[in-house]
Amino acid sequence: MRKILATIAVFAILLSFTSAHNANDVDTKIDAFAPNFKVSNKNTELSLSELRGNYVLVNFWSSDNADSRIRNIEYDRFTNNNDAVSYVSINFDDNSKLFQEVLKNDRINSETQFHLEDGKENEVYKRFHLENGFNSFLISREGKIMAVNPSKQKLTELLCQ
Repeated sequence: MRKILATIAVFAILLSFTSAHNANDVDTKIDAFAPNFKVSNKNTELSLSELRGNYVLVNFWSSDNADSRIRNIEYDRFTNNNDAVSYVSINFDDNSKLFQEVLKNDRINSETQFHLEDGKENEVYKRFHLENGFNSFLISREGKIMAVNPSKQKLTELLCQ
């Protein structure tokens, strides 16, 4: 009888540990774990989970959305001079030629830029709830969202903690 009770107790403890981290912890809200994704461009294949251990600024944008395009320019300039954060920028333009032209005109570092042509049908678009608008997310070294659409001042403040 003791063995059965001990086995049940051990099983209950293990179950409680595994339920402490569940899928509900993955979301686009502050303090939630950021959804993982994989993207690639001409030079790089990247998974968000590969960047764990670093601060990561993920920006979603489109050339027809002025606010998101301006944020892309600002974040590109900020991260080019800042080794404390990795920058990943994901574009949802329908046309890859337009995307490339915008990068040239805005003088953007193409190494950090990724283009996803399938737009609203893409899993990244769905997981990050971009139907509510293009946003940017500062992600902690542990993979949790620290800020949404942070200003350069807020980025500096959070990265210096």
